[in-house]
Amino acid sequence: MPIFERDLNRIVTGGGATFTTAAYPDREFRGAVEYVGAVVDEQTRAANVHFQVPNDGRALRLGMQANVRLDAEETVKAMMIPRSAILDNEGKKIIYVLLSGEEFERREVTLGDEYGEKVAVLSGLEKGERVVTQGAYQIRLQELRPADAGVHSHET
Repeated sequence: MPIFERDLNRIVTGGGATFTTAAYPDREFRGAVEYVGAVVDEQTRAANVHFQVPNDGRALRLGMQANVRLDAEETVKAMMIPRSAILDNEGKKIIYVLLSGEEFERREVTLGDEYGEKVAVLSGLEKGERVVTQGAYQIRLQELRPADAGVHSHET
């Protein structure tokens, strides 16, 4: 399995890993790192890493794509929010936080790893704040509309 160059420093032979696949999104497969390739592909910026994973019931097939979560010594405190809450704004990641009633505030956030449909937010969000998870794009469109966009005048 190719692992991106930026993640190679976290991988050690014998280290644990958890896999999910599109075929079995609610099932996790546990395995261990067996081999870390010594060559990084110039095009993909990834090296091949081999994992040993028990394949009970032959659920895993050759050629399947998998998401892998590596066991690491490093721990990071982060809040997890649904991926649907995150929008791209000129290359920056933003979310909308509910302030009160129908008042929202746009926030730029720094994201961490993804776990299924959830994404870790490393900065830009405080504990207890309510994030818009459905309709964030509509709020963004409303924010871009000029204040008098609904007003039509024929003054000369």
